[in-house]
Amino acid sequence: MNKNSVSSATLIDSFKGVTDNTFIPPDTNGAIDQTYVVNAVNGKVQVNSRATNDQLYSATLNEFWSPTGMIQPGTVNAFDPKILYDASTNRFFMVSIAGSTAPNYLLLAASEPGNPFTWTYHAIDASVTEENGRGDLWADYPNISFNTEFLYVTANMFISGDGFDGVKVWVFNKSDLYDLISSYVYFYNPDSIGFTTVPAQVYSEETTNQYLVSADFPNAISLYRIFFDSGEHFWKVLPSVRVDRFQDPPNASQKDSTQGIDTGDGRLLQAVYRNRSIWTTHAVASDDGRRAEAAWYQIDPVSSTVIQQGRIRDGSRSFYYPSLAVNAENHVVVGFSGSSPNEYASAFYTSRLGTDPAGFTQPVALMRQGQASYFKTYSGTRNRWGDYSATMIDPADDSVFWTVQEYAVRENTWETWWGVIRLS
Repeated sequence: MNKNSVSSATLIDSFKGVTDNTFIPPDTNGAIDQTYVVNAVNGKVQVNSRATNDQLYSATLNEFWSPTGMIQPGTVNAFDPKILYDASTNRFFMVSIAGSTAPNYLLLAASEPGNPFTWTYHAIDASVTEENGRGDLWADYPNISFNTEFLYVTANMFISGDGFDGVKVWVFNKSDLYDLISSYVYFYNPDSIGFTTVPAQVYSEETTNQYLVSADFPNAISLYRIFFDSGEHFWKVLPSVRVDRFQDPPNASQKDSTQGIDTGDGRLLQAVYRNRSIWTTHAVASDDGRRAEAAWYQIDPVSSTVIQQGRIRDGSRSFYYPSLAVNAENHVVVGFSGSSPNEYASAFYTSRLGTDPAGFTQPVALMRQGQASYFKTYSGTRNRWGDYSATMIDPADDSVFWTVQEYAVRENTWETWWGVIRLS
């Protein structure tokens, strides 16, 4: 820690999100506007009041997406929800996937302005592409972002029974999603695209370009740009960005259990474009390979260079499934899960000021202490956790950050927890 640095983060509020609904992994996600807190996890959508934390709405994820007509409980289920709030339109946008074999659908919803109880729904058949003429593809692990005019969704594509086939990128005009129009363009396996390509969340005042990133093992981040010109969208591969060497993180130790917690892999989990920089994060292995660490990067997309990078690490704890947010002053908050041989899976966060030394983050702070050991598998042996989390800027105050993270609340039971953090 730099001796001149002063702790700047204050946890000003903290409260319970969604409780375990038997789904694993929970895919912890959420978004806020000036009035509401919206949780979206595997198996459930919940709306709470910002002012009182009272629950105002609750539905299963299948119930939420039932207006699309694509849900057949027990056969075609919705999963992998992601949600963002767009301050420029005062709307929430949500995405999920329906069906884990072909036919398979990308589900999209746009809320009414300031109203997360009323939505316009869209279902896009993801199983067919003009490039291969087949209908046997299915989408998995979607990511979502938007800029002033367009909404971008990416997904890993698999051939039923035959493994990974490529990456698909959809581009929607946001205004089309406010009614029943569902026109869009897409790219399928454009040049050099990498597994789990993540579109960066672009702040509306800065650009109409869309940047995307993916992890390029063992020491680079692949960088792409979609730009709109003369009524068409174009895909451009930018030079890769060299970063410190990284590898997939190992399972995380936990108290009172020999079962390690699955920390996922080294794919990038989230990206933000702000102040002409791309910020992104993922979990990686420690230098000795014994623990998971949260790595983060600030990238200059014009020169394809890393401005700074850092590792959030501890001598005994593992940190995994990080997410981050950046404000106008380049202040950053990173939220994540963590555990150790002496600690149950808990929710943590750290921060840095825009004036801090390059690569520096404040000491890790506890947001919610884990209370029991955790072991759940889904049709395999992996002790599923994650697969991601969410951290965001308060649309009412750029100095305030919100993060929603997972922790073990009872034996083999997860719960999500919200933290509200002010940086000064």
